[in-house]
Amino acid sequence: MIPNEVIEQIAAANDIVEVVGSYFRLKRAGTVFKANCPFHNERTPSFTVNPQRQIFKCFGCGAGGDAFKFLMLTEGLTYPEAIKKIAVRVGVTIEEDKSEAVTLDTATLKLLHRWPMAPCEAPSGLAIDRAHRRLFAGCHNNMMVVLDADNGKIVATLPIGAGVDANGFDPGTQFAFSSNGGDGTLTVVHEESPEQFTVVENIQTQKGARTMALDERTHDIYLVTANFGPLPASTPEQPHPRPPIVSGSVVVLVYGR
Repeated sequence: MIPNEVIEQIAAANDIVEVVGSYFRLKRAGTVFKANCPFHNERTPSFTVNPQRQIFKCFGCGAGGDAFKFLMLTEGLTYPEAIKKIAVRVGVTIEEDKSEAVTLDTATLKLLHRWPMAPCEAPSGLAIDRAHRRLFAGCHNNMMVVLDADNGKIVATLPIGAGVDANGFDPGTQFAFSSNGGDGTLTVVHEESPEQFTVVENIQTQKGARTMALDERTHDIYLVTANFGPLPASTPEQPHPRPPIVSGSVVVLVYGR
């Protein structure tokens, strides 16, 4: 996964007019540039590129977005591929998440080990079963990876929901959890033994419910989320905006046995 701050750096260094203009001729029309749309047939130009907002828009077919979206539509690239192509263009080096677990000596801050976590991609939350020395990592390719905390060996991989953020482990019940805000689920995994793990349930929660807390005394899970408004338009300052939270809609969801 490419960090958001790197994506923003690439977007800030790029000029969408140069990107689009490298594929076909643009003609200035006041503060914008216009051309016949490359995504549908038309006689009168309805395709515009706005250099101030760093976006394109076709008022004929509705296609629009930033420079990354333009490459995705034009060349059939994935979002990461489009980011990498523009990164090369503007001279930004991308250091992607290596999906590793590392161990540190907290007294000296010395790095002791690096353990690859493949097939996990873009790990997020991390929880531990201290008694059995097992780590539970939530990964953004819809997977929970269980590792041996002493040698980094992958013990198990289990399917989880989309958009994981937090992970937890309850020693009293031997349940591990992942809160998946992307599809609004809470994946529950049972540790049958230190070598065997089973997905027990995917509880429907609410979209965006990703921040999680676990009460080991009551065995309750707490999730927080809200309702979100429409996604704002991209701006040079916020090329990848997030939808605003609807006032008064924040809720705390509680799940127990």
